[in-house]
Amino acid sequence: MLVIFAVFGLITTINIGESFFLRQDSSALRSHFLSITPIGSSSDYVVQQLLKIGYNPVRKSTGFFRQETGKDDEGVGVSSISTDLGDYWLFFLMTTNVTVFWGFDAEGKLIDIWVWKTTDAP
Repeated sequence: MLVIFAVFGLITTINIGESFFLRQDSSALRSHFLSITPIGSSSDYVVQQLLKIGYNPVRKSTGFFRQETGKDDEGVGVSSISTDLGDYWLFFLMTTNVTVFWGFDAEGKLIDIWVWKTTDAP
């Protein structure tokens, strides 16, 4: 369902189903993507699956850098794929972006998935 909002002179559209999907906690989103792209999958397979469900995967020749509150930062993999799942809003003031990263070993096999949520507020 697509809903159009006009608030404070701004017009925006929100796909309600997508917003609920993005609002799941990071571990639930990670589990969802692991069911589609299991550990050990090739990078080509991951790209194929993401394209099939409507995402735009971006390949990198480096791994990704995991940054989580309360944990040491960590480099994951020697190559990676990322895709921006989208944004959702809280009270039309704070925007949370959801991006997923897939890390691959030297043989091009998936070793980890990380869901990164970042929130911007005025």
